[in-house]
Amino acid sequence: MTLGPILGQGRSARKVHKLIVAAVGGAEITTHVQKLPALLGHRRCRTLSCHESLHASARPTHLRPAGRSQSDILSIVGLTLRSYRHNGVTRLAFSLYDASIPMMVRMLQNLTVILDKAGAHAEANAIAPAVILEARLAPDMFNLTRQVQSAADAAKACAARLSGSTPPSHPDTETSFDELKVRICTVLAYVQSFTEAQINAGETRSITIPTRGEPHVFKCGGDYLMQFAIPNFFFHVTAAYALVRQQGVEIGKMTYLAGV
Repeated sequence: MTLGPILGQGRSARKVHKLIVAAVGGAEITTHVQKLPALLGHRRCRTLSCHESLHASARPTHLRPAGRSQSDILSIVGLTLRSYRHNGVTRLAFSLYDASIPMMVRMLQNLTVILDKAGAHAEANAIAPAVILEARLAPDMFNLTRQVQSAADAAKACAARLSGSTPPSHPDTETSFDELKVRICTVLAYVQSFTEAQINAGETRSITIPTRGEPHVFKCGGDYLMQFAIPNFFFHVTAAYALVRQQGVEIGKMTYLAGV
């Protein structure tokens, strides 16, 4: 399919796709970017930085020909900005939402399954639930109850900070497996209430968190997510899994990864 009348005389869709992907990738693509004004019928263009956002909302009017929206161009070319070429390697370009909410939802759901199995194990072996709930990996670490609460709080705080919202307060009063599962369900409903646009709005917002009583500032949502929010969330989920396994509950990697 030749798109010459639309995006440049005699240029095939494949050529247009290649040039735009090169521009979006942002790595050593100055010569390609300089071709885009003629390619797209627009007078202005600028060199794209490899540090710029890669999702569709970040490709503004400087790549649009008059009378055509960006979505029109992407639709015509068949290009999805969820993949791009960088130094000859195809990579995925995730939004903040893609990299956070679906993953945290899945892991909290898996954590609920882990708690189900822990409760069933306690009942089958005449073990008081408190024995498992109060177990610690080390004397100075949180017990299982606190690890689960912290995992839920980490997901809640991540969604709130990225969206610029104030998270709801949940008192740490749970004393049973069922109550911890209710806590998780409450947080799941909260994080799933956010739209992609709300979470992705945190991309350019600086985020400040308290760290040992001192404020720590992340210059953008991506830094906060990758350097703190995700590692912090997985720290508590993994600790909870390890505690339950330590107590003799028959769970394995697929319980952690897939809730089975």
